[in-house]
Amino acid sequence: MEHIVTVRLPGQTCQLHAQHGARLYDLLAENGIQFDAPCGRRCFCGKCRAVILGADGAPIPGADAAEAAFFSADELKAGWRLICAIDVECDLTLELGEHGAQILAGTADVDTVSPAVRARVIELPVPTLDDPRSDSARLRAALDVKLTLGQLKRLPYALRESGFKPEAVWLGDELLYLGQPGQGVYGVAVDIGTTTMVAYLIDLSSGATVDVASALNPQRVYGGDVISRSDYASQSEENLGQMQALVVNKLEGMICDMAARAGIDTGRIFHIVAVGNTTMMHLFCGLTTRNIAVSPFIPAVTDAVNVPARELGFSFEHARVTTGPCVAGYVGADTVACVLDCDMDKAEKLCLMVDIGTNGEIALGNRDGIVCCSTAAGPALEGAHIKHGMGGVTGAISRVRLHDGVDISVLGGGEAQGICGSGLVDAIAEMLDMGYIDEMGGMDEDELGELAGEDEGRPALKLTGNIMITQRDVREVQLAKAAIAAGIQTLMAERGCGYDEIGALYLAGGFGNYIDRERAARIGLLPRELLERMKPVGNAAGAGAQKMLLDGARLERASAIARSMQYLELSARPDFQDLFVDGMCFE
Repeated sequence: MEHIVTVRLPGQTCQLHAQHGARLYDLLAENGIQFDAPCGRRCFCGKCRAVILGADGAPIPGADAAEAAFFSADELKAGWRLICAIDVECDLTLELGEHGAQILAGTADVDTVSPAVRARVIELPVPTLDDPRSDSARLRAALDVKLTLGQLKRLPYALRESGFKPEAVWLGDELLYLGQPGQGVYGVAVDIGTTTMVAYLIDLSSGATVDVASALNPQRVYGGDVISRSDYASQSEENLGQMQALVVNKLEGMICDMAARAGIDTGRIFHIVAVGNTTMMHLFCGLTTRNIAVSPFIPAVTDAVNVPARELGFSFEHARVTTGPCVAGYVGADTVACVLDCDMDKAEKLCLMVDIGTNGEIALGNRDGIVCCSTAAGPALEGAHIKHGMGGVTGAISRVRLHDGVDISVLGGGEAQGICGSGLVDAIAEMLDMGYIDEMGGMDEDELGELAGEDEGRPALKLTGNIMITQRDVREVQLAKAAIAAGIQTLMAERGCGYDEIGALYLAGGFGNYIDRERAARIGLLPRELLERMKPVGNAAGAGAQKMLLDGARLERASAIARSMQYLELSARPDFQDLFVDGMCFE
């Protein structure tokens, strides 16, 4: 028996066909319908919310106590349900709002244009009876490259069609193209984040950025963190292939759209340099992540991978894909790209780099060496595991002040729909200043006064409408800030340095760019001692990828950086555990 599922999205409506009993979550994911699902369909985050109505336009029954706990009585009456809890047993109508995140897509300040991809027209002597060399020998005399069997098959035609004056494009000793001279030589730098992806289409001759495209990572329907996605991908080869195809197909669409807008033939795209955390790089390449997710957290590869784009599923005939090198299972190519962009490996004074996210990558060092780690900060600061948390999108509370009532700022204006990470940090800092929470993180209902609310029998702070900060939210922030702070202190102990020896604290990524640094220091997320030396560097991973694409020397330098970085596994460090416990408290 088949049912019709009508999905109403902002600006469009689509209809899907589903077999009786099919999981609604899987149906939407398989058809490319994007929605928030940080917990990876395990029904405990409450983020895959949607209005779901039956064929008669009435709410469908059946919400159990666990699901109902995420909604008010009025919301349940209006048809709000969790997508992951629904099986399709009748015709359904879903209403999905906008889902997204703030995406940093700044272009790099590139001072060198000397890409690893080279191109030039070569003039070869025409064969004669006096010069009967083979076509391949004739080419190799002018250009020291290897040819595949397919290229050998094409070689006689390419030379004669061009009058023995073909254009050659090569990367190292790999021939990418040989034929009639074309228009332009282009490459793409890609930052594949767990939440968002950014692609930069770049002219490899001039270094100019032609266009930039950004999108949400389509894998997020299988979980908001790398563990959830690893779990899904590890269940079968089919799942792994599906996860790879989601990213590759999305990137292909982004690149083709940019090329079309610029009037560029995609056949002139010769190099794609991609960075991301180790799990994202593995899924992008179709490599198993099974062993990254469990102790001792071993990746299949940490070196840069260089393969024809078609091997990954792209349609670009002549392009090669190079992934940035990783350091360990939880310090990836994005961290290496950040270190490269900030020139930490060339700095005289010690530099500290923090990418505040689910994995919380941290690096400390200079030209004498760099130590790094990854802290399990969790996704709280990205809106997950927070009762009314959401990404930094329209409708998210991004700023909170409590000194004279409740004063909030909402992204995009209008009515607040939830709170994002920067707003959450603001709120916790304000609650500390007002005495609403104590040094252990406990809420004082008497101090809350008229702002007092209730959640699961415990006090909560009412912000606006039904949006509140709960006791559990405060605990999630404590876990995140303790992990980051303890990670920083562990690296400093390993390096044997104090705050006065650190010349700069680079804040990488979207959260570091938008956060109020004073408020972050107030709650102990970032060290107050470095407040004046904090420098937001935006999407440093994307900037590093651009530099690798445009400078062959930097591409090689990235591998040298990755090989030289000393990784600390914090789960094996008793000092980290002690610092983490201490970091749970507020000052």
